[in-house]
Amino acid sequence: MTRIFYSALFLIIFSTVFGQSESVFPDLQLETTKDRVISSSYFKQTSHPKVVVLWSTASRQAIQELNALELKKSIWNKSYEAQIISIALDNSKKKTKVISFVNSNSWTFDCYLDTSAKSMIALKGKNVPLTLILNETGEIVSRLEGFDSGTIDKIQNQLTKMSEQ
Repeated sequence: MTRIFYSALFLIIFSTVFGQSESVFPDLQLETTKDRVISSSYFKQTSHPKVVVLWSTASRQAIQELNALELKKSIWNKSYEAQIISIALDNSKKKTKVISFVNSNSWTFDCYLDTSAKSMIALKGKNVPLTLILNETGEIVSRLEGFDSGTIDKIQNQLTKMSEQ
């Protein structure tokens, strides 16, 4: 019995000390559409909520969500000071396709590239789009996988809830 107790205690301590927290966006190197590299720790430095969408050009749902977010961007920026950030997970061979795709859609929010999909792996995401809502300190307060007719309302409800705190 004590053996089980100590094994469980060891696992808890080990995962707490060495495991990456899933409640904070991971620190990664992301590429901009202008061939610069930034650290995702930037997301934790700005003092306003962020809606982060991990997506792929092959996902129709992701594209629908990003188009819907573009329509809400100015309203959410005024009401909640929310920033929208997209992270394309397409591999490095598709980099130019992603950049031209972003430009052709006239998205005005920040778009980054994670050609190795390390962000998706670190966040243990299973489906794109993976949408995260981060508070002012970069803590993940909401996580949505996939896109449906209620996704935008869920995001807005979470932003409203955060603004009331």
